[in-house]
Amino acid sequence: MPEENQNQALTLESIVGEMKNISGLSYVLNSYDLAKDPSEQAGLLDTATRILSNAQPGTPLYEQTLGQLEGDRGSAYLKLDTSRSARLGIIEETYKANKDKILETILDKFNKDLEGAKDKNDAVKKVSYAFQQLFVIPEISQDEANRYATESLRERTKMPIMTRQVYGNPNEMRDLRYRMAVSEFVKEEKGKDEKLSYCVDKEKLAKLIENPVAGSILYTAEKPKEQRRAA
Repeated sequence: MPEENQNQALTLESIVGEMKNISGLSYVLNSYDLAKDPSEQAGLLDTATRILSNAQPGTPLYEQTLGQLEGDRGSAYLKLDTSRSARLGIIEETYKANKDKILETILDKFNKDLEGAKDKNDAVKKVSYAFQQLFVIPEISQDEANRYATESLRERTKMPIMTRQVYGNPNEMRDLRYRMAVSEFVKEEKGKDEKLSYCVDKEKLAKLIENPVAGSILYTAEKPKEQRRAA
């Protein structure tokens, strides 16, 4: 291979598009089993088909690709997972060669997000958009939510016996578990003026992006529109 082509292959810019595809396929794979509504399932298949075919609805390539995914959910999942693995193979060497640059870019992005955070909860909220496809929290049953709420009340009130079970909100519990997972990557620091500030834990993030799926998701993550407007 000519030296010019080798240098081009080793640039981070040459794999960003595939990193976005890996992130998108991860979103579909992580959401697929949780999707109950037919319209939601159709939306996920549309996202996957656009990525796999690189074509728009109505074109022959798009329709042919969609036809391969429709029908059996298990078969579709396997095809999507296999495609993601193939794309990981494509970027593997270039990803490794640029891992330090990827880490610094992610750190810079998140630390800018964290500027002005009022407290730890606010800091976690500011960066939580990026971790959604990494920390996929399973559905929580009503019974499990009730047990958690009852135990939480026991701890707060110091009452050793609960004669009535407390009602818990499964969605709120899932959100809490997700925020707890994200909080592991947010550090609290105290400046010379004793003011608290927040930043991403570089060591933990470096370990996380050893996995190119995680690195691809975090590197290509974009703030939701409403969060960009509020910034």
